[in-house]
Amino acid sequence: FLAPMKSIIARLDFETLSELDIQKDKCGPYKYAEHPSTKVNTLSWKFSNSPKMFTWCRWRPRANFDALMDLCEFIEDGGIVKSHNVEFELAVWNYCFARQIKELLK
Repeated sequence: FLAPMKSIIARLDFETLSELDIQKDKCGPYKYAEHPSTKVNTLSWKFSNSPKMFTWCRWRPRANFDALMDLCEFIEDGGIVKSHNVEFELAVWNYCFARQIKELLK
């Protein structure tokens, strides 16, 4: 990174699929993300210091994998993350996506 990490912002967005309907079932983001049927279809992200947008997709999990690991490292190092619905994105990142990435890394 050219700028100090704290001035860089990662913007991310998950698209998911589940047996639960988060609105119809009124289950909330954490119950939805923890449900075993919930899967991340795509994760798109962009760093504020770059024009490039990245997308991870469960049908091609190794595509953009190095960039995904950069995003994980950025977040683990305390990087700033913003999203449209931060509570949903946080729940999906911590429960659903973490589960999928662990399986991928086996």
